[in-house]
Amino acid sequence: MVYRIVSDPTALSNGMKSGEIHFSNEVPPKDWEAIVSKEGMVNAALEGSRYFWLIPNWETPPLDNVKVRQAIAIALNRAAIVKGAFYGQATPLLGGVIPKWNWGYADIEFFKPQGDIEAAKKLLAEASIEPGTEITLNMVSSWPPMMSMAPIIQANLSQIGFKATIETMEVPRYWDEVWGPSNFDITVMYWLSPLADPDDFVTNTYFSTSGVNVHKSVSKEKDDLLLAAKSAVTIEERKDLYRQQQALSLETMDVVPLVNAWVLAAHTGRLKNFTPMRTGFLKTLKDAWLE
Repeated sequence: MVYRIVSDPTALSNGMKSGEIHFSNEVPPKDWEAIVSKEGMVNAALEGSRYFWLIPNWETPPLDNVKVRQAIAIALNRAAIVKGAFYGQATPLLGGVIPKWNWGYADIEFFKPQGDIEAAKKLLAEASIEPGTEITLNMVSSWPPMMSMAPIIQANLSQIGFKATIETMEVPRYWDEVWGPSNFDITVMYWLSPLADPDDFVTNTYFSTSGVNVHKSVSKEKDDLLLAAKSAVTIEERKDLYRQQQALSLETMDVVPLVNAWVLAAHTGRLKNFTPMRTGFLKTLKDAWLE
């Protein structure tokens, strides 16, 4: 068995369709249906740890108002993001960032899949935000899912009265000019977690002194819950603490959960004894073989 990294998504898709490539753990979403519908091809996709969220800058008016952050969060059409940015190969996050497959899932349904424009408008009215208020959405031009979701988010913002502008740039400039100095109104980011433990991705995302807290939110109550969850003895105790933290995060809307992308693995039926992992890692491939 030979393993190669194919960086060109078109070449990867063509190789899978022709049968030259027997296995991939990163099938391009746009070609997913065409590939897994081929005779002899096995659909091995599963939901993993690939979380996308929208980040409102707490230090930039009007995003320093919690009602504005909540309005933006509940206006977003996550079902459209799943369809338009991931070709259906993702799960909308309707509560906290912890997904249903994870033991820490909080079972909170805060958002509607298609969004709630009228409820969002009501919140903006309560916050005295005038229609036509300008807001900027910064996106990385070389990240296809983010570029695909940008016009959807822009349309949702426009529906509730914002004059939304999309600004794009390449990764190095984005890190230096946007992410590093927290110089943005709204941006989008993702977390690819190698672990199933919520401490890996929840604490890194939400803790006040975390290196990825570019939204500049500070909450001692939230930090105390995360620290308690890290040191709790039983799974039941930890799950309850994470549920409290997720509920609090949806009140303050420090970050806005969007979707959880699937791990798109597919392979020929000739590949035996392979079990996909939620991380996308290929640990079980060492025990597999081609017939």
